[in-house]
Amino acid sequence: MKKLLYVLFAIIAITACSKSDDVGGGNSNNNETPKQPEITLDATASNFTTDGGSNVITFTSSEAWTAQVVNTRADDWCSIEPTSGSAGNAKITVTTTANDTPDDRTASIIIKAGSASKTINVSQKQKDALTVTSSKFEVSAKGGEVSIEVKANIDFEYAIEDSAAEWIEYKATRALKSSNLVFEIKENEEDEKREANIIISSGNFTEKVTIYQAGSEPTIILTENEVAVSSAAKIIAVEVKSNVDVEIEIPKDADWISENTTRTFSTNTYYFDIEQNDGYDNRTAQIKFVNKENNIYEYVTVTQMQRDAIVVAEAEYELGVDGGELEFDIQTNVDIKVTISDNAINWIQQVNTRGLETKTLNFLIAACSSDESREGTITISGGNATQNIKVKQTAYKVEVDPESVPDDEIWYITSNNQAYDIYQGAELYGLPQPFDRKVVSNTYKNGLGVIKFDGPVTIINNFTFNIDGYRITDIYLPDTIEFLGTGAIYDTQIKSIRIPKNLKRIDSYGLENPELTTFTGHNISEDGKCVIVDGTLFAFADKGIVNYSLPSDVKSIEMFTIFKCLELENLELNEGLEHIGKQAISDCPKLKSITFPNSLKSADDSNFINCDNMEAFYGNEEFCTADNRCFKAYLTHSYMPIEWHGYWLIKFAGAGVTEYTIPEGIKVIGNYAFCSTDLRSVTLAKSLVSVGAEAFSSCTNLEALYGPHTSTDHRSIVFDGELSRLVVTKGIPTDYRIPDDITSIGYSAFENNNKIVNITMGDQITRIGGYAFANCQNLKSVTLSSGLSTISAANGGYNPFLRSENLEAIYFRSYLPPIYLDSQMSDFPKLKVYVPKQSYNLYKKDSGWSEFRKYMIAYDCKDIIMPNFYVSTDFSKDGEITLLQKANEGRGIDLVLMGDIYSDRQIESGLYSQDMELAADAFFKIEPYKSFRHLFNVYMVTAVSAVENMGQGSTAFATNYAGVAVGGYDPLAIEYTLKAVGEEKMDDAMTVVLVNDSGYGGTCYFNIPESSNNDWGSGFSLSYFSVNDRQEALAELAKISTPYMGQIERGEKRLSLENFFPLIKMSIKIFSSLIIINGLSKCPLLPSNE
Repeated sequence: MKKLLYVLFAIIAITACSKSDDVGGGNSNNNETPKQPEITLDATASNFTTDGGSNVITFTSSEAWTAQVVNTRADDWCSIEPTSGSAGNAKITVTTTANDTPDDRTASIIIKAGSASKTINVSQKQKDALTVTSSKFEVSAKGGEVSIEVKANIDFEYAIEDSAAEWIEYKATRALKSSNLVFEIKENEEDEKREANIIISSGNFTEKVTIYQAGSEPTIILTENEVAVSSAAKIIAVEVKSNVDVEIEIPKDADWISENTTRTFSTNTYYFDIEQNDGYDNRTAQIKFVNKENNIYEYVTVTQMQRDAIVVAEAEYELGVDGGELEFDIQTNVDIKVTISDNAINWIQQVNTRGLETKTLNFLIAACSSDESREGTITISGGNATQNIKVKQTAYKVEVDPESVPDDEIWYITSNNQAYDIYQGAELYGLPQPFDRKVVSNTYKNGLGVIKFDGPVTIINNFTFNIDGYRITDIYLPDTIEFLGTGAIYDTQIKSIRIPKNLKRIDSYGLENPELTTFTGHNISEDGKCVIVDGTLFAFADKGIVNYSLPSDVKSIEMFTIFKCLELENLELNEGLEHIGKQAISDCPKLKSITFPNSLKSADDSNFINCDNMEAFYGNEEFCTADNRCFKAYLTHSYMPIEWHGYWLIKFAGAGVTEYTIPEGIKVIGNYAFCSTDLRSVTLAKSLVSVGAEAFSSCTNLEALYGPHTSTDHRSIVFDGELSRLVVTKGIPTDYRIPDDITSIGYSAFENNNKIVNITMGDQITRIGGYAFANCQNLKSVTLSSGLSTISAANGGYNPFLRSENLEAIYFRSYLPPIYLDSQMSDFPKLKVYVPKQSYNLYKKDSGWSEFRKYMIAYDCKDIIMPNFYVSTDFSKDGEITLLQKANEGRGIDLVLMGDIYSDRQIESGLYSQDMELAADAFFKIEPYKSFRHLFNVYMVTAVSAVENMGQGSTAFATNYAGVAVGGYDPLAIEYTLKAVGEEKMDDAMTVVLVNDSGYGGTCYFNIPESSNNDWGSGFSLSYFSVNDRQEALAELAKISTPYMGQIERGEKRLSLENFFPLIKMSIKIFSSLIIINGLSKCPLLPSNE
């Protein structure tokens, strides 16, 4: 059914009559009545749709006239022009703004000429009205006609309320589907106001038009005079109909009521905010609607209910085992009822209740004789309020003498008075058995748990009390315990633990637990807060500690010792301390200052992680910068590049600091050094050579980097042209262009950035490191450099786009495929890889791009730069197999030769086959291969590379050097081997890749089948060997590409083992010595056993 659109017009006709009275007889004179001012209107109503607009009203006035909008609340949406004029024909323009409110609105325009006046009613429909133009009309006491225009494309009917049948009369219908319903409103001769509804309906559609008629005098009509609300905050609406202006008066003492002007959309609806009543009494106030000119007013009485309440001093009480009397006060404004939970009826008894006036309730708590704690609930209810009081009672416990624990027992106490599940961790999580002794029994009686063993227990293994240990509160260990495993009591509710006399070793966070308050027993500090074994601090009971000074006998701090100290703020390390271990001090969120002793010699760079409220480091100048803002350490780890040796900035104590200059002399900024600080700008030191990947993570206020090693846009850290890390992300555009001073993108440079959507590179960037754009969740497109030659590490590198699964497009602009060995390219459901159509076949052919091929699309790259060196165009011979030699005895041992970095023209010239033949000859110059050459099948597989020199671009097998070790893309080498020998002979095959390069190196890789029982001679072997100076280098080929001798024996050679094994042993010695002499340490030695 189509929606109905209705337009409402109201016409109120006001007429005036004059009479002439004839007086006297034949000689009497007629006296003319003086002519009164007169205004004649063409229309008495002006109706507007929701959109507003302008209507013109024409009229005739016998004298000069004025016009005004009399409703003060209509001034902001209804205006007239002009507002005055001279006698004669006149017109005024009525303009209304769009009505975006949910209510209709009305206004009155009065035109006056002398003593004459006329009223024009202005009405505007609310937004999205579907029926009549206006659903409300105000009619004067004299009455008149109301014309309701109804637009409909279906039949409809009307109905007048029964109570108004005597004063509202239907007059006419002028059309059926686009109609004016005319009603006659009779004069209201009573002083009282009146109202009625006319219902217009059709099917499911109903519209209500309300007629408000004033009494014979000026009046204010309220739809209701009393409003009652609950204690909750509320907005109330009061509808007012009046023929005069209305003002609002709210009593000064009713500050809980205020007019809501933001919701006063209509001239006849008023909104008021009623605040929540948090008091315990109801409250009443009167809102006055007044017209001071006529001294008339109406009241709305607002009553708000009180908040029902039952207030108790505490919601939970805990009593000792002996019980006793429980007394607490309540405050209430309702009648109350006391209920004790069923599980506590036998041991909680109410002593007396003094009725509603009672302020104190008394209960008797019986003594607890059980070894289990218990709890019950007392419920106090009344009115709409309910209050629960929980009563807990501790279990009966025996007195424990910690020094009397037998060697074959461990004692413990649990919060639920139940035995601890010893084997839960071992059974569910595959953890080792918790102890080194067999458990004989595990009982819990009279508040004490006892684990009994078959002998003295010495070991507590990893996470023993961590699994079910959250119920344990106290542990008493015997003196025989020597070892506590990793996380033995980690993250439990244990508050106290007895430390054994013979304890020798504690593994990582073996005694770390944020609930620990004290240690007892041996190897503990005087205050019971530290466990110190042979000068090493292994544990710290930090619960409730804000300031602390380490005991004087601590020489080193073990890993995860001052760890997760949630309340610690200031720490003073003792004189005599020499070493701070890995993450020994970390995850202390409130820690502000640390004082270091002059005795300190070393500290691991992983300390102070998640200590983000640090303000200062004091003490030893070797470890503290002069401004006390940084903790530094001189590090020379063997795994570091030599240029990293020197001072590392490990942690910045900069709570509240917004600007900082890193001191000269700092070479490395460690991971998390500036994490989560308030810095806005940082000036880098010239001495810097490296910055940790997460050094500035979560610095959300950081706006700029300055000084050396910064990009031109002051957002990134740059070393020798390599963008090491994008640091400043505040305000970064979603479409980001990497600055033109960048020549390479470092490892993890943009990792975890979720602000950039599109990245564009200039032509100067040649390399992209592993994980460069990893986990960038909003990254959609990357346009790469036309000069890009390498992506990630050449051998087994990490995918630079890993976990950026919303990536949709990567645009390559380099003619040659960059060197890339892809991996983990399966999680990119939206990805398309666009490569230049000018070199599309090169990308499809390239060995390192097998994963990318399924995403690859050719496009017309307009700004592609052609290389200035030779590039292959003919790949027709790629994968071609040539049999150089066939075994003439047995089934044959397979030797496969192939080359890398040979272009199509080098293959065409014969260089490729020449080198393969030289390699074969070199291989068989070495015994025992020389004597058994007739047992070998020798294959040549042609592999076409795009370039002729290493470093110009990706090659057939992506060969690369790591010192004298040589490697390449093994999957493709294996694929080419399969072309020659087939799957069934792969385990016995030997493949040699000759690298057409002048570098020096060679490596042999052995693949051991799982079924071979670690027989290293049984698997496929793959060697990479650079040809170097060809003749000289190839002569050494067999020395590094030799398979294990067992492969010859499996070639079905008819020799006895007695004659064969001496040859094997001799060959082993020769090959091993040659390998060592030539420095080819990467090649595994041959087995020496038979």
